[in-house]
Amino acid sequence: MKKLIIGSAVSAAAIGLAAFLAVAQTPTPESPQETPPLKVEMLHTGKVLVRGAKVTNIATSTITAVTSWGAASITWIVNIDNSTGIIRRNGGSGSLSEIAKDHIVSFEGQLVTAASQMTVNARVVRDWSVQKAEINPFGVVMSIIIVLGLIKLKL
Repeated sequence: MKKLIIGSAVSAAAIGLAAFLAVAQTPTPESPQETPPLKVEMLHTGKVLVRGAKVTNIATSTITAVTSWGAASITWIVNIDNSTGIIRRNGGSGSLSEIAKDHIVSFEGQLVTAASQMTVNARVVRDWSVQKAEINPFGVVMSIIIVLGLIKLKL
């Protein structure tokens, strides 16, 4: 019985650690004004991860963004299609129409090796500048009572 309890405790600790590490992979800024740390990562397979790029232009199906360190910079062409996930700062679902010039974005995808510029077919784009929250109401409003300027909703 003791071995079962110890084994369960070790398994639970391992799962907890794995969950912690998974969450740590995507840093969340501490305040609304903070953006993710600037990062550019390219693997030998062509997978690209960029965090903290500044949007300079938006077109129908592309975002142009720049990562800069002092005077050095990389201009990115980010291709968007129907399979690209657009995510808001808070994790809610977004759309390309919400992204604007000077927004800070992160993206992940596959490098287009045939392009002359740094071009990525994006799998996911996160706009750190859009802070809209989606509300999921629970229940149905049955009545609204207004008394002395206060509103009481009965769900």
